Amino acid sequence: MALGGLAQKANIKRCLEEYLVDNLRDAEGLQLDLEGVPFETTGKSEWVQPRIIDFTGVNLRQASATEYGTQVSLLLSINIFVPKSGTTYADRHYRLRDKVVNYFKVGQKIPVRDYIGGGATPVIDYMKVRRVATDRPVFSEDFLQYSLAFDIDYTERTINA
Repeated sequence: MALGGLAQKANIKRCLEEYLVDNLRDAEGLQLDLEGVPFETTGKSEWVQPRIIDFTGVNLRQASATEYGTQVSLLLSINIFVPKSGTTYADRHYRLRDKVVNYFKVGQKIPVRDYIGGGATPVIDYMKVRRVATDRPVFSEDFLQYSLAFDIDYTERTINA
């Protein structure tokens, strides 16, 4: 059985990007370096770089008493960059980390829409943040840098026929 439309990587990626844009860019005013979208770092005082670095799908014989399922697990890496030459705050990467973590608390629900099947639909289901996998500063000569990674799960359910 192949991954259903909602559980396909392209759809999950798009759902995560919409969540990041709505919350980190629009609500918090952070610059986002999204995968596959041109992004110029020259002149930027700080930015956040999200990437899906692991994605697995497993078919479930029984997601409930009447449904099959596809369990998708992914590892979302979020790196924070603040050029040392452009800041006077040695804790700026920690402040940005705190903003990001507020949107990825364990148990946080992330909306799933059907972008593959026809554009921005209403919320159909939710992914959930299961665990903070990485939460640490990264040493760099040129940047104040912070690395975060989150385990996120989603189960797409299909009625047994």
